[in-house]
Amino acid sequence: NNGKICTSNATKCNDEVKRTTIWLGYVGLMYPSDYGYATSGGNIVKRQMCLSSSMYNWSNSDFKSDCASKSWLYSSNNNQWTITASTHQNPSYVFELGSNYAVNSRNTSYPNSVRPVVYLNSNIKFEEDTSSNYGSSTNPYRLVTS
Repeated sequence: NNGKICTSNATKCNDEVKRTTIWLGYVGLMYPSDYGYATSGGNIVKRQMCLSSSMYNWSNSDFKSDCASKSWLYSSNNNQWTITASTHQNPSYVFELGSNYAVNSRNTSYPNSVRPVVYLNSNIKFEEDTSSNYGSSTNPYRLVTS
């Protein structure tokens, strides 16, 4: 919704659209925590230590190589938006997964990438397949109910 009231040459606009930080849909943007849970950890910093550390620290040394770069959601080429506002005072600031390996707060005017995520019920599982090209266009992932 666009409900901004701006004057020409204005640096600040009044936003009359009520914003919410709750999403009840099945397809949306990822949460910052999704980035954390997607890590496998590494040789020095194990997964459990990655999960108990603040993702702001993931841009530092061992955390960068063992936590951030081992998250399958990490992309060195793109900063990615999340669904989570980083401040309630200014809804224009959202958490992003940065190409610097950290979770940052950024104004939404930046041209970041988006990666949709899908909500699945807990009874949905991946069908087992041990082939090396599993998840390819010729051998796609298959979801089954358990």
